[in-house]
Amino acid sequence: MHYFFKPRFLIVGAVSLMLSLGSVASASHLTQDEVSLLQAQIFSALNTINNLEIQLAATSDATSLPFPPIACPSPQIVSDLYGGERDLLISRNPIVRARGEVTALQDFLWQYKGRYSATYWSPLNNLTNKSDLVTGYYGSRTSNIVKAFQQQFGVSGPNLGDTEFGKVFQKTRTEIERQCVSSLTISTPNGGETWHVGTTTTVKWASNNIATTTLISFGARNLASNTDYSLGSGGFLNDGKEVINVPTALPGGSYLFFIKANVGGVIVNDWSDGSFMISVPPPPPMIVAPGTLFVSHINATSTPYSVRLTWRDSSTNEGWFVLERSTTASTTGFSWIAIPTTLCSACSGGYRTYTDTSVSFGTTYYYRVKAENASVQSAYSKVVSTFLGVPPPPPGTALNVVSGTQPQPTLATQGALGLPFTRVRFTADSDGDVAINSLTVERVGLLDDAAFTSIVLLDENGNHLTKPIRLDMNHKAVASFLTPLVVRAQKTRELTIAANMACSLTNYAGHVGALSLVAVNTS
Repeated sequence: MHYFFKPRFLIVGAVSLMLSLGSVASASHLTQDEVSLLQAQIFSALNTINNLEIQLAATSDATSLPFPPIACPSPQIVSDLYGGERDLLISRNPIVRARGEVTALQDFLWQYKGRYSATYWSPLNNLTNKSDLVTGYYGSRTSNIVKAFQQQFGVSGPNLGDTEFGKVFQKTRTEIERQCVSSLTISTPNGGETWHVGTTTTVKWASNNIATTTLISFGARNLASNTDYSLGSGGFLNDGKEVINVPTALPGGSYLFFIKANVGGVIVNDWSDGSFMISVPPPPPMIVAPGTLFVSHINATSTPYSVRLTWRDSSTNEGWFVLERSTTASTTGFSWIAIPTTLCSACSGGYRTYTDTSVSFGTTYYYRVKAENASVQSAYSKVVSTFLGVPPPPPGTALNVVSGTQPQPTLATQGALGLPFTRVRFTADSDGDVAINSLTVERVGLLDDAAFTSIVLLDENGNHLTKPIRLDMNHKAVASFLTPLVVRAQKTRELTIAANMACSLTNYAGHVGALSLVAVNTS
């Protein structure tokens, strides 16, 4: 915090005063009382001009050196003080006096050392040690410095003829109180520091003539946007030090720190001498939302009836998934369904599944899923729904499997999709429906497994009933139905075992191969 005089205003004030005196002096035919009054005004004005010139001379050569604010005497000076006054003697050898009003006065006057260069300040400016003045005894040295104070601020002077010159009476005590200022001075942060949002930091300050019970508030001004941010409004005692939180909402950048207090209805504040930085860590990486959510019914012929949910894990930095379910289409009605954390113990892509066993018949359920970690969360997947109708009938006990109407032998072309190889018919007995969960298919013949990219199952209309499955090292593929295939009692379903061919079949020209059904998994 810096304190500077403003010489240009002092000059204007002096010139204006002299012009006013000139106009008064030009008047004529004055009475004796008017002449006496004019003489007193001229004397007072000349003394004021002299003080202004002294202040101007004292600050014309160095306005960049700051002086701290003047502290009030402690204890307060309420008595008349003059030569011979002394504080209470505690010890004679060495001489030690209790701190009283004389010591308080001398401490107060010492603060003016070096502030002014007028000749009458030489008794103070020529002193080297504070102890040369602060003795608790009101001697000639103290009297001369009191005279300097009185002349500097127009309280008294050698030409005024009053009895207060060199003594501390009411006028001088009033000026001493006027010279005391309430002030705050920031020491930390005062330029060059770096704060980090979400952490704590310590701010320090000094105060003058402000009670320790006064509440202090802090703030920071962003220099880029010129926006002020509160760092604690009116909630800290004036004890010179406070640990505050650096809000996470603060934008990063360069700031000035400020402190303020309400002292008797007057706002006293201070700003840091230099700027400091507030650092904001980069945001955590975003999580890619899960892929399409698929829903299927399982345990279709037994209880408990369940809904299986499958989705693609599209990210690599999630910690877990949150699956939500609702019985209304409104997103506000969703309730959370817990998913075991072991589901993502090694998440690295692929498909994730969850089985919801707490469902009831005759209800439509809506589902959505999102990925989360300790810092961020992804967007939701699209909402999917499923309706659970009437309870399933008891399962049948027998399923007849026979060869269907086979496709005509043909040449396999490169990159062919859904190329039919084998058709199979499934017929349920009259004792109930049968649900088929999966079929096991085996490649036979000389054709190499590499000629197939994947195996699929098709219904009577050519619709895909399974995800594409690759052949394993035993030339087999277990094709699970997206939704269990239910063959009603005394009804027949015909499925086609088909293949997606490799993009290049050059190495397999003339080879013959087939796909055979070797196992059926039912429930």
